[in-house]
Amino acid sequence: MIHNILFDMGGVVVRWDPKGYLNDMCPVSEEEKTLLYQEVYGSTDWVRLDRGTIDEKEMIQRACARLPEHLHPYVEKLTCHWSDKKEEVAGNYDLVKELSEKGYGLYLFTNAAPSHHQYFPGYRAAEFFRDRIMLSSDYKIMKPDPAFFETGLKKFGLKPEECVFTDDNALNTETAERLGIQSFVFFNTEKLRKDFRSIGIDC
Repeated sequence: MIHNILFDMGGVVVRWDPKGYLNDMCPVSEEEKTLLYQEVYGSTDWVRLDRGTIDEKEMIQRACARLPEHLHPYVEKLTCHWSDKKEEVAGNYDLVKELSEKGYGLYLFTNAAPSHHQYFPGYRAAEFFRDRIMLSSDYKIMKPDPAFFETGLKKFGLKPEECVFTDDNALNTETAERLGIQSFVFFNTEKLRKDFRSIGIDC
């Protein structure tokens, strides 16, 4: 029986729209937006940031070193202010709230930078996860590494067979399934509710 539900953050609980942030925060040409995307969100340094091996200051310095000077102010905006609007994935706040009220244990299993500790509490959904967060940058391991899930399960004393996991990245759900955690790729709230109901979750 499922007692615990593990949620990815970006694209599942919290809105994650890199190209939208570029359009909103960077009034530059399309060519320059492409360059910013490549050197910020699409860079290896963004992965290092989520892994916790560099911080935001170093991320910005590295990206700026690769970009024309007039684009430097946008690097800081894209790195540090993408979450300012605190936008959540439509429908999933209500789902998370409902599941919490029905007694399911809710956990956040996410790849995210150390600044997650500062920005995530500002989201409405944060109250349902509190200290039940497995954060990649805290442990220097990331999904889809099996060690990420194994560490999270051990940290919270969870049994794989009592958990279900949802993520918008199929590589991550496939890894969780190999470890015995039932998993669903997230597309929208309506489908996720149907998926959860198919394994007996009351939602």
